[in-house]
Amino acid sequence: MQNTTQTKNKTFNEMPKLQNARGDLTSYAFRCGYVQLYEGNKNHAKLDWTHCCYNVRVFEKETDNRLSWETYRTLTEAKKALKSID
Repeated sequence: MQNTTQTKNKTFNEMPKLQNARGDLTSYAFRCGYVQLYEGNKNHAKLDWTHCCYNVRVFEKETDNRLSWETYRTLTEAKKALKSID
């Protein structure tokens, strides 16, 4: 019985993580349907994953009108684009 418990704990600890050390969502989390929100001074953005690409949608804070919608093949590229949000 002790071996079974150790096996279950080991399997649980090896499960993919939803957040990295900085608190950002991982690629696994995006593939599970999670959406990450970013707040800037004038705008806010949503980062999600659909149809094998990462979507960065930028909106005006006051009116919530969409300003842009860009797609990226990698999470790294998408996060670099978010750094430019004001």
